[in-house]
Amino acid sequence: MMFQKIVPNLKRLGLLTPRVRAAYEKLDLLQFEHLKDSVEDPETTPPQELVQLLTQFMSQGAGGQPASA
Repeated sequence: MMFQKIVPNLKRLGLLTPRVRAAYEKLDLLQFEHLKDSVEDPETTPPQELVQLLTQFMSQGAGGQPASA
């Protein structure tokens, strides 16, 4: 089920390269290529842990120091 989101998101990001496409075709995963990606599907929410990690990362400047104004 996770590939139902992974494959459309890879396509949206331009990461379904010929090499990836060939590997996913062998695994029959390209069947999910035309499903809604995370941007098109408002029901999709990121994991809370990821949101917290990204928020922490964004609040830090280069070298792990807090960002200054």
